[in-house]
Amino acid sequence: RNRKMSFFSAFKDYVKADSDIVESRIKECSTCPFLTKNFRCTQCGCFMKIKTLLGPAKCPIGKW
Repeated sequence: RNRKMSFFSAFKDYVKADSDIVESRIKECSTCPFLTKNFRCTQCGCFMKIKTLLGPAKCPIGKW
């Protein structure tokens, strides 16, 4: 039996960051020269509107 893994099930073990942390991360990212207009980081390749929600996530250049 072949099961497809959904995108979100891959993140089921991650803890969501508190809203104030998410807001702080997004504010920091929005001024970063490595952020594209699609809110994607050119350093790690992540879509930051998703990555900033994940509690244990880290900025690839150490901003948060």
